[in-house]
Amino acid sequence: MSAQTQAPVLSAISLAFLCSACSPSGSSQTAGGDAAAAPATPAAQAAAVSYEIVTETRPQDFAAYKKFQEDAYTLCANTLKLSQRAVVPMAEVSPDSSLTRETWTSDGKNFLYKSEGQTLGLPDLEAGCQQKPGRSIEYRLTQADGSRHHWGEDSVRGPTPLSSEAALEPMPPLPTPSYSREKTVNGIALRCPSAEEMRLVAQVAEETCFIDTLSGHRVRDADGRLIGAYTVSQFAGAALHVVQVPISAKVQLAVNPALFKKP
Repeated sequence: MSAQTQAPVLSAISLAFLCSACSPSGSSQTAGGDAAAAPATPAAQAAAVSYEIVTETRPQDFAAYKKFQEDAYTLCANTLKLSQRAVVPMAEVSPDSSLTRETWTSDGKNFLYKSEGQTLGLPDLEAGCQQKPGRSIEYRLTQADGSRHHWGEDSVRGPTPLSSEAALEPMPPLPTPSYSREKTVNGIALRCPSAEEMRLVAQVAEETCFIDTLSGHRVRDADGRLIGAYTVSQFAGAALHVVQVPISAKVQLAVNPALFKKP
């Protein structure tokens, strides 16, 4: 998973909310554990289908997430009051306080992955229990010639300068698992591993599902892998879950060529 935004003031749980279900290449989950596979298939070998897929990841139970933030603030505030130090008001906790929106776009030759994240940091004892919001945006572009480019911006760490890699040597297409379980979320058909298959896909996820086809068209990311669009995860040490859900999925659409230009 690709960490989208990390701030020193954020807890591991808040951090996990932000980066849930993102692989380094921009695929939410990699079928069959492909995250550790050898060099990925160049964009030129991926299916020539244009698409746009959008998912959102947020706490599954907003009330539980809000209570987690409130409890952390109360503990911080009580600690400062014991030493008669000033305490800033608690920040508003909204359903969008911890949110990651991911977008996969392709014209069939070029592939762009974009991740936009925001989170609410834990109270900072040295700043009067201030809960600092964090925002980030990340781009991973694979162009038709197989070259790869990565850049972004983080409200805490600052900009991520453009980095580029030349095209890799062609590799045989990765085998595609044929998951038997079907699931529909927000009107979007997904293929899901069985309980046995889940052990091979992702140990950290309680459930994960992929987009295989849209309107009969085979859809893959820049590396020829299935795109994860639904994931439910729990984090160690806290009874909190986050869920990634598909918001929209379009296929064979006209895509603006300007999207696939590096900065």
